[in-house]
Amino acid sequence: MSTRAAISSDSFFIAGGTLRRDAPCYVARAADEDLYSALHRGEICYVLTSRQMGKSSLMVRTAARLREDGFSVTVLDLTGLGQNLTSEQWYNGLLERIGQQLKLEDELEEFWHDHEHLGAMQRWMAAVRQVVLTRCPGRIVIFVDEIDAVRSLPFSADEFFAGIRELYNRRSHDAELNRVTFCLLGVATPSDLIRDTRTTPFNIGRRIELTDFTERDATPLGDGLSPNSDTARRLLRRVLHWTGGQPYLTQRLCLTLAQERASTTSAVDRMCEELFLSQSARQHDDNLQFVRERILRSEAETASLLTLYAKIWGGKLVRDDETDPLIAVLRLSGIVRSHSGTLEVRNRVYRHTFDREWVQANLPGAEVRRQRAAYVRGLKRATAVALPLIMGIGVYGYLSVYRVRTSIEPFRSKPPEPPVFWASFTPPGAMNAETGGLLIKSGEGNAIVYINDREFGRTNQAGMLRVQVLQPGNYNVRVEKPQFQSVLQPTQVLANKETQLLFKLQKQVVLSTAVAIRQGVPGAKISLDGVDAGTIQPDGTFSADVRPGQHTLTLAKEGYLSRQIAQEFSLGKQVVLEGQLRPDVELQSWLALANSHDASAYDAFLRTYPGGRFADQARTRAEELEWATLRSGRDLVALDRFLNKYPQGHYNSAARALAARLQQEEIDWRTAQNGKDIGALQAFLRSYPQSPYAEDARAELRQLQERAQPPGQSSDEAQAVRSTLLRFSQAFSQKDASQLSAVWPGLRKQELSKIKTSFRDADSIQMNLKFSEPQIDGSHATVTCLRSLQYIFKGGIRKSEEGTVTIQLGKQAGQWVIESVQ
Repeated sequence: MSTRAAISSDSFFIAGGTLRRDAPCYVARAADEDLYSALHRGEICYVLTSRQMGKSSLMVRTAARLREDGFSVTVLDLTGLGQNLTSEQWYNGLLERIGQQLKLEDELEEFWHDHEHLGAMQRWMAAVRQVVLTRCPGRIVIFVDEIDAVRSLPFSADEFFAGIRELYNRRSHDAELNRVTFCLLGVATPSDLIRDTRTTPFNIGRRIELTDFTERDATPLGDGLSPNSDTARRLLRRVLHWTGGQPYLTQRLCLTLAQERASTTSAVDRMCEELFLSQSARQHDDNLQFVRERILRSEAETASLLTLYAKIWGGKLVRDDETDPLIAVLRLSGIVRSHSGTLEVRNRVYRHTFDREWVQANLPGAEVRRQRAAYVRGLKRATAVALPLIMGIGVYGYLSVYRVRTSIEPFRSKPPEPPVFWASFTPPGAMNAETGGLLIKSGEGNAIVYINDREFGRTNQAGMLRVQVLQPGNYNVRVEKPQFQSVLQPTQVLANKETQLLFKLQKQVVLSTAVAIRQGVPGAKISLDGVDAGTIQPDGTFSADVRPGQHTLTLAKEGYLSRQIAQEFSLGKQVVLEGQLRPDVELQSWLALANSHDASAYDAFLRTYPGGRFADQARTRAEELEWATLRSGRDLVALDRFLNKYPQGHYNSAARALAARLQQEEIDWRTAQNGKDIGALQAFLRSYPQSPYAEDARAELRQLQERAQPPGQSSDEAQAVRSTLLRFSQAFSQKDASQLSAVWPGLRKQELSKIKTSFRDADSIQMNLKFSEPQIDGSHATVTCLRSLQYIFKGGIRKSEEGTVTIQLGKQAGQWVIESVQ
């Protein structure tokens, strides 16, 4: 089955590719709210993790939510720009995509060509500040996806990141820059992208962790697996057993189960085998290919990388150290994840696919070892063939024996030389240099030998290891074995000489006591002085050896309050501790809310935990839900209550603006209604075309116009002319160039372009027309109008125009349109 994006028959599951915002299989995680809230606050954010973890889907969903909140949002996919570009072409490409999405193509292109004296990055920054911020009211978010593509550019992209940081730093003295922020997404570490900590945006940005699906997160996926909730829950739990919640693996396995109408856990196991664990799947699945290639083709030293992974696979304690380049490669490949500060294999699919045999097969020298074993087997077969010939020598005469011996003796006294590949594991060029060797004697078999802190091999049963080819120089050789004290010796390797090293390993003497935990919570993690010590067993017990002295034990489990116990341990004395944990009621209450859309539920939570850990999140979510119900309504009382409840809220300014607009609309309607003035009613309709009072205003306007109709003139034709004039003034008030072209089709393109520019420059425009009765002559009409135009720009700057104009209209296809305005 192809691993390209596929959709199930009922279009529920999608495996591979970016999910649309309304995809039913989208799984919301903590990162959704973290990213949305951080960008709302204007923080620079970055999502750097392995492939197929849902970065682009998260971006699409967050961008849609921000647009609904009135943000101007643009998405830059760096892979679409290309790689064989100059810096000028690259930065111009970024601006072109911003222009296309924000409808600023002409302005940005003009700015780019007018400032050729500036460098490419300076022009890009200036364009964002002087054009994008000027033309786009409100908040702006720029998503930069596939950010790791900058590593393949023929020029350094350091200044691009430095520019983002500079825009952030200038916020302190340029308040307008608070309206723009960035979100960077890709498969890289911050140090992969820029190494200068003085100019990197990553040490001032907000890191968003994109985790695997938990069982609670993935609950919505059950809807696509089975209409029976129990069956769906059972299937989903088995899916997560294999995938560990890795988004791509989970969606792909669920998709196949839905297509096959699977209903048993054994079907899940069978499908998992076919999709991921079979030999064919290991070679062709996109995700497994990426993991494999990321490890085997990385810039890191392969032997060290695989050795480190083998330790993690074997369950050894490996701390998650972000500064370690080997750990960074493993994490970005997706093969491991961090849990409680230590690394573990991400899921059972990876554990079965990338097992110990896979590691051995891909270690440097694996082919050499295979050929060496084949050589030894061939040598044994040759000996088996030669031996009967040697034993048959006695049946011949002395001369025959002599001849046979002369032909066999070279073989017996001088075995065939090993082929050249025996030493091919050495670095390139080493075979042509004078080299030396080491003979390591430890007295203990299966001891691990490290040379310059890199695992080289293990001693044989006799406790020896011969290293045949090493460059002359100084080395540190360390020998380790469990339950023995490690021994380190510095040594010098000389050319054309084998140096012998003798190591004496001594048993570790551990003076310890014991700790025993009873009545604990099964599955709770135990750490001793911050180091993972194990897990409480299903029967509630735990025991371990502890060195004498003062120690701190920590018991922790999700859903419970963690507990610390400071305890003195004496030699030879067992300490028994009670391991019960109190349920984390606050966390459970918060999780129970999940994705609730009931604002009152969050209010109830806040009344119970007003200063709790999740209070800020609950308050933000409650505000969002309340605003969502008010933003499209007209309830002034509810708006006033909302403003009093959230005086410093995210939507305070929007709520105040809405309340002011509704109040002004009410005042304008009462004024126009009571004034019985045609011009006032027309002005009201231009300003509030969607008002609930609009229909009453139109009825009132028709009555007044009919009363003012001169004798003998068709009231219908006059009304049609007035309607065209009303649409004309509305086009300006609504800054609608399309409507303007419809009522004035003969408007020259150059004039229309100027009017469009004025629409973009002004925050708002008000046009009022006070006109006399139309003079209609067949298919032509003339109207004299008193026209007033008022432009309002940023900062409250106003510009007014007022004068008398004559408007000529004509009838085209039964409709009155404007022919000229003089």
